[in-house]
Amino acid sequence: MNTLLRKTLFAALFLLAAIGASAYDFEYEGGYYNVISSTRLTCEITYKEYQKETETYKGDFIIPKTVKYGNDIYKVVEIGNSAFDDCTSLTSFTIPETVTSIGSSAFDGCSSLISVTIPEGVTSIGFAAFRGCSSLTSVAIPEGVTSIGDEAFRGCSSLTSVAIPEGVTSIGDGTFQGCSSLTSISIPEGVTSIGERVFSGCSSLISVTIPEGVTSIGDAAFGGCSGLTSITIPEGVTSIGQRAFDGCRGLTSITIPESVTSIGDWAFRDCSSLTSVTIPEGVTSIGDYAFDYCSGLTSVTIPEGVTSIGDYAFDYCSGLTSVTISEGVTSIGEGAFRGCSSLYEIIVDDENSDFTSIKGALYSKDITELYCYPAGLMETSFTIPETVTSIEDYAFHGCSSLTSIIIPEGVTSIGNGAFDYCSSLTSVTIPEGVTSIGDWAFSYCLSLTSIIIPEGVTSIGSCAFFYCVRLTSITIPESVTSIGDQAFYCCSGLTSITIPEGVTSIEDGAFRGCGLQLFEIANGTNPLVLSDDDFSSKELYIGRSIVTKSATASSECQFIPSDMEKVTFSRYVESLDYIGMDNATKLKTVVALGKIPPTIADDFFSVDQYDNATLYVPEGAMQAYMEAPGWRFFYNIVEGVPTGISQVESTTDGMTVTADNGCIVISNAHGQVNVYDVSGVLINSANADSTDIRITVPGHGIYIVKAGGKTQKVAM
Repeated sequence: MNTLLRKTLFAALFLLAAIGASAYDFEYEGGYYNVISSTRLTCEITYKEYQKETETYKGDFIIPKTVKYGNDIYKVVEIGNSAFDDCTSLTSFTIPETVTSIGSSAFDGCSSLISVTIPEGVTSIGFAAFRGCSSLTSVAIPEGVTSIGDEAFRGCSSLTSVAIPEGVTSIGDGTFQGCSSLTSISIPEGVTSIGERVFSGCSSLISVTIPEGVTSIGDAAFGGCSGLTSITIPEGVTSIGQRAFDGCRGLTSITIPESVTSIGDWAFRDCSSLTSVTIPEGVTSIGDYAFDYCSGLTSVTIPEGVTSIGDYAFDYCSGLTSVTISEGVTSIGEGAFRGCSSLYEIIVDDENSDFTSIKGALYSKDITELYCYPAGLMETSFTIPETVTSIEDYAFHGCSSLTSIIIPEGVTSIGNGAFDYCSSLTSVTIPEGVTSIGDWAFSYCLSLTSIIIPEGVTSIGSCAFFYCVRLTSITIPESVTSIGDQAFYCCSGLTSITIPEGVTSIEDGAFRGCGLQLFEIANGTNPLVLSDDDFSSKELYIGRSIVTKSATASSECQFIPSDMEKVTFSRYVESLDYIGMDNATKLKTVVALGKIPPTIADDFFSVDQYDNATLYVPEGAMQAYMEAPGWRFFYNIVEGVPTGISQVESTTDGMTVTADNGCIVISNAHGQVNVYDVSGVLINSANADSTDIRITVPGHGIYIVKAGGKTQKVAM
């Protein structure tokens, strides 16, 4: 049974037992007692009632050695479970020499208690006995104590020093957790294990000597001991638990003994002053995030015994300049050296059968996988070897000097965060073989202006182009079926986007923060699944039915931009879930191209939109719309579809594109003019000489006009 489950079960059973035992046996001079043994005449002090409306004990309280019950004299030998629990007005008490044990939560939450003297006869201190005694400045634990329960002094934030007696062999989980004023602690030689969170959050603790008998250091044992500058780990220790020294920011060096075989996840995370660490030969694994954010660490040698380096093991070790990987390493986790901005070389032992290095970069032995291109190389361009087929997670993370990179045709996958924070990268050509673009793949590529996604790509990961603020154009191919959440978040340079027919779902916030002129959902028969979003767009073209992410959350979906002025529904749209149309407070034009009104709810549009926007419908369809739910409330319904989108004028050569009676009219163009449909198929072409030309197109829809190096869109 894991520790958390065990503790939870214990707490639950304890609570039930406490509730069941809420009645005391007798009262004597302001104290409440339960009989332990009527033959030995022993008793415990307890509480009056478990659900305390008033505190049972206040001020200074003296526990007597003996109490009278009936005709008998009973000896007080125990302080019962929760006896003084939450007696916040209790300032001091006297425990008699007759007491041998202090029960669980005996003084839990006695926040006014300043000091306590535990008599020599006591042998055990129960679970959470003094937890939350935030005013307690000192406590003397007698030599007879052999057992200190979990969380016994947790949260005693005023406690400055504690001497643990020699008889104690183990320190329970969380015993001194959160004792933020504790500056020193003496751990006796008899202790063999240090439990989980024992000294976690003891931020004033400066130094600790762990005795030779200790064999294990529990999870988060010294986590958050930010004042700790040095610690000696004895030779007997075989394992260092998860988060054991997490957040020990004052720790400058540490020697890990030869006996240690594993370093747990997050073990030394955020030890920002740690400048060197020697990993012994006996270690076989380095856990996930083990040295995460150890920004002062400058070099690391991985010993021969290590076979695996966990995910993000040296994440953001910004001072790390070189890493040597030994022969025995067979596994290196994702992002193991992510954020190592000063790293300029990774050296791999020539005898290693799984990895190799070329000019400081880390590859698989057969050079088909690129694991890490060191950010500290400071090169401006890089050509990935032709043999590489996979760019692994975070391979180029933070390579801020790279302005260009050549990806070979053989690459089929681009991992999560592969190029994130490549802030100088201006353009990238993704080869045809790539089928997926990972999460965060190009996030924060602040200089990226354009990118071509090939036809083979089927998914664009979450945050793939997050904050690519200079990205002005992107073409999503027909092969793409899903666009991840926040995929194009804050791509503020984008002016238009077309969602091809193949896309079946757009996740939450995919285009949040984009200031578009036109957002087009291409015609199709398969419904598109939408989630919430928050982007700007003057115009929206919906080419197929819309359903929201969850039927239970359909009323909450907010997809429509607030600044939208015009929306067009194609004849392929059969039904629309609620998508937040009432957000568009500037909506003036609604165009429905289908003769059969799409199915919508009566509150699909707002009252203001019904009153002030104009609904355009096909010839002969007015009556159908006047009777259809959700459409019938429009005050202004006009037969005859308006001629296309608002006229768009080129900022360089004055070219304009408009629609007129089934034709596209191009003015002030020069040379070859090509017209394509949204799938990229050439529909028609002509030569222009600055006079108006008319090009006939098959019917309604969105068309792309290319002329003189410029691309414009028009809706028919």
